[in-house]
Amino acid sequence: MFRRHAHRIAGLALALAFALPLPAAAFASWDGYANMLAKAMSSSACGLFDFKGTPQDSLKRIPATPDQIRAIIAGFDKPDDLRAGGIRVGTAKYMFLNVEHGILRGKLGVSAIYAAKSTRIVSICLTGASGPTPALAINAMDKFVDLLKSKEF
Repeated sequence: MFRRHAHRIAGLALALAFALPLPAAAFASWDGYANMLAKAMSSSACGLFDFKGTPQDSLKRIPATPDQIRAIIAGFDKPDDLRAGGIRVGTAKYMFLNVEHGILRGKLGVSAIYAAKSTRIVSICLTGASGPTPALAINAMDKFVDLLKSKEF
């Protein structure tokens, strides 16, 4: 019975993660934002980067080089480059799927990459087989970017 309703429970958890007021101390640094995104995405590999590719959180969970992050950022405006060469993160090469509603997606076997761009920050999250469904992941990334934009990030 739990398996039949797991997606509903996961959806409720995502909604609550972004609906509950958070204490100001949770965001004393970018680490608080990265941890919140990781929790919402059921992932341990989430990171926040500026548009130069520099990590903004100190957790260093995404094993990408600044050039790889810049290529992901460029993919929002010119996805053909990612279509041709894939999305590279460290030594992994994800197949580019699409950019829809401001969310860039790719996959590698049962793993996936999601990236979203706010005003000054790019959020990247890697998920595995136990991660959320694509619809829930896109919803979580979208709400996370809305949160960053509301704080002018």
